[in-house]
Amino acid sequence: MLDVKEWTRTAVLAFLATAPATALGQVSAGGATIAHPAFTCSTFPYKAFVPRGAALSLRDQRNAEQDYATGEDFYYGAGGIAPDHKAAAAWFRRAAEAGDARAQLFMGSLSENGDGVPRDDGQAAKWYRLAAAQGDARAQLRLGLGLSGQWTLQDDAEAAKWLLEAARQDVPQAQVALAHAYYHGEGVQRDLLQAFRWEMKAAYHGEAKAEYYLGSMYADADGVKRDYREAARWMRKAADQNYPCAENRLGTMYEEGQGVRVNYAEAAYWYSRAASHGLELGQDNLDRMTKMGVRVPTRVASVFPAAWDAFRRT
Repeated sequence: MLDVKEWTRTAVLAFLATAPATALGQVSAGGATIAHPAFTCSTFPYKAFVPRGAALSLRDQRNAEQDYATGEDFYYGAGGIAPDHKAAAAWFRRAAEAGDARAQLFMGSLSENGDGVPRDDGQAAKWYRLAAAQGDARAQLRLGLGLSGQWTLQDDAEAAKWLLEAARQDVPQAQVALAHAYYHGEGVQRDLLQAFRWEMKAAYHGEAKAEYYLGSMYADADGVKRDYREAARWMRKAADQNYPCAENRLGTMYEEGQGVRVNYAEAAYWYSRAASHGLELGQDNLDRMTKMGVRVPTRVASVFPAAWDAFRRT
């Protein structure tokens, strides 16, 4: 049986080998220098653009899949082609304009990072929107995060909309970001119960930031009834993933006996871990414990030598 995808790649490479070296430079394949064509003419004709929500014909879908596969070959340097991100972007654009959600996602990423194309937040948003509208959770997440302040463009309401779509598809990073939107009232009405709900969902996925914020909400009675034992449980989960803020807060809980028994040595240990991961507050707390005459457990010396050296020098 004829493998259409493999035949297409072979045909493309054959075409590249005979094309004039005029358009976008040259790439190397198998030791020989070959040129790739100007991407103004389509070797696999299809509609230039499919409106959002329109269904692709089987032929158009195959063409888009072939163009996407060729883009991957150029991007990653597969099939004897030297990596060429500009050429890859041209092939991805063809597939994206034909309605391929994977290609739209890829074009969004390339535009966001200036990879093979000029960096352009507006273009990134454009491509992510097209993929997001087709239900791509990764595009929904990137669009939501970008519009919530990572880009020069900012639209809290639209950001919350896409974060909600991704969160409903069980994307932990989107759930955390959506929880923060509800907590601060950014793009949505402030709702601590919704913030807690989405933080809990992300925490059950093992998202360290969510575990930390969930522990903080329990410890501070922020939207939920204060429960230091639950706070310590979630804080420990985040600290075990080397989340510096959780390490420092867990140190405080051991120092003050919040949900755990008072244990200064254990407090100093967690402060040391936070300091070793770059949290200045952790170092300040460790210095304070030093002045109190608390000795840091020896396990810090082997696991966190930098923090141990700093402790010994004080």
